[in-house]
Amino acid sequence: MSHYTTRFGGFFHAPSEVSDFLLCQRDLLQPNRMQHMGHFLNRLKASQISCVGNDGRGWWVLLEALAFSSDVLKSYWLDQGTSEDFAQANALLTVPAGFKTDFMSVPSILPWSQCLAQSPRAGTVHDYLYTAGPAGIHPVPSRLLADQILREMFISDITEDGGASTDSDRAALEARADLVFLGVRAGGKPHWD
Repeated sequence: MSHYTTRFGGFFHAPSEVSDFLLCQRDLLQPNRMQHMGHFLNRLKASQISCVGNDGRGWWVLLEALAFSSDVLKSYWLDQGTSEDFAQANALLTVPAGFKTDFMSVPSILPWSQCLAQSPRAGTVHDYLYTAGPAGIHPVPSRLLADQILREMFISDITEDGGASTDSDRAALEARADLVFLGVRAGGKPHWD
């Protein structure tokens, strides 16, 4: 499989606007975040279909479906008053084979750009969550929920690969996941609408 790089195709705010925005977003992080740990059900199998385009990031296509069972989404459905069975059934996110992705779109000059390349599965599912279907309906009820699930997937993906074996590793991973979450809160809106 070809190596991939992550580059950005979007817009920037003035630095003061970004810092003000990020401060306002802190409260949206999940309380007791490590309690919410979904898991991927399979590995990512994708093939590069273009090394150019999409502002230089290149495009990949899934060769097989990619599935993630989200505790964040399950908690959301339970908070809405649904049954345990409904919440469990609707917490499974499946990206179909043939879906096109650029993994993660992030400015390469930002401090978290390198850590994002470590989680192409999370980027792929997040791209899917941001993609409205033919009726204009997204796979999850809100952009905030999609971004909280990205944070959950980022932690799950790296933890499953043995990337957070000590308490200090877990703390560093949570801090990186917070940056990922805040980054998509700051720059993701144009891609949701």
